[in-house]
Amino acid sequence: MRTLALIAGIVPTAVLAALTGCGEEAARAGERAPIVSATGGAVATPTTESRDAAIATVVELKGDVRLQRAGAAAWTHLTSGTTLEALDTVQAMAGGEALLRIAATSAELKVTSGTTMRLGASPSSVQALTGHLSAHLVDHDRPRRFELALPPGLLVLTTDPSRPLAEASIDVDPTATTVQVRVGQAELRAASGSAVSIGEKEWVRFHARGTEIDQGGAGPSAELLTPDDGAVMRVRRAVTLRWRPVEGADGYRVMLRTGEVARRIDAPGPSLEATVTTGEYRWSVHAVRGNTLWPPSQPRRLIIEVDDRPPPLTITEPGPGAAVSGPRVRVTGESEPGATIEIGKRQATADAHGLFTLEIDVQPGLTNLVIAARDELGNVRRLSRSVVWD
Repeated sequence: MRTLALIAGIVPTAVLAALTGCGEEAARAGERAPIVSATGGAVATPTTESRDAAIATVVELKGDVRLQRAGAAAWTHLTSGTTLEALDTVQAMAGGEALLRIAATSAELKVTSGTTMRLGASPSSVQALTGHLSAHLVDHDRPRRFELALPPGLLVLTTDPSRPLAEASIDVDPTATTVQVRVGQAELRAASGSAVSIGEKEWVRFHARGTEIDQGGAGPSAELLTPDDGAVMRVRRAVTLRWRPVEGADGYRVMLRTGEVARRIDAPGPSLEATVTTGEYRWSVHAVRGNTLWPPSQPRRLIIEVDDRPPPLTITEPGPGAAVSGPRVRVTGESEPGATIEIGKRQATADAHGLFTLEIDVQPGLTNLVIAARDELGNVRRLSRSVVWD
């Protein structure tokens, strides 16, 4: 999970980009990517003077966290007390965490394991490209405003003296963005000019173009079990998806997406066998109670190769109609490595070269042998061979 937590305040002088992955290659890709505003326009490149101004300071550090200065190729280990400037990139590796304090507002940002963030010189807001973020806005003395630029538009969180806390969870993937408001209220302003209000304990899922896909109420999210995130699977025609049961749920809704196509499949329990074709998928699960759809799980990526072709099968001996001296006949041939070879109730496994041998009992006269080769997915090819024992 990639988490960027805003503990307090607003960040009027920084743009922070949360990127996929926790390798240096991901961060380099993030550095090259242009920073854009919520309306699609490019954010101005900082001047030399703004570049040299300290935007944030590292106040706490745990584990392996790295820093790439703007314009530099090398990564260095971040240390407590380091000042960060415009377009610097910070990356928390596995087990790493950093707490940053924004100079202009004293807001604190917690960067956790697997998160890459970049600072900018624009007075715009935080910009999230992909990943999971948690935003916390706190001020008991005066109204505050926090803006987060998302693919579908600009998310705005606000506080006032009567409601001094706002908190939201945001999940961004390549095709959709989910915003869940835990405390306070928020508004998503699409680039088209339309706005969607999101109340306390509500969530809304948006397409990258800004259109609304789903919405629901607050509740627990399902925890996905199998397949693992990023799994590559070879299946015959279907894949089994499993998740942990959610207490209080009456059922579940599975979202299975490939490209621009999304399927909604209802499941009564915590598993589903879904028919698939070859391709790349993203899947997530909602728990459902009554008519309320609870927030989605963290999505997972899945790559599917459908293999419904039977394995090859060649019989070397005996030949068709061969005269044999019984009562036992040796059958040899070739299939794919690891295939199960069956003749009646007898079985053998093809070796690493695909070769196999089986000995079969026959009766005097004509016997018709049916030889089957079965692969690990259950695909079967059958051949018959007649032999005569005089």
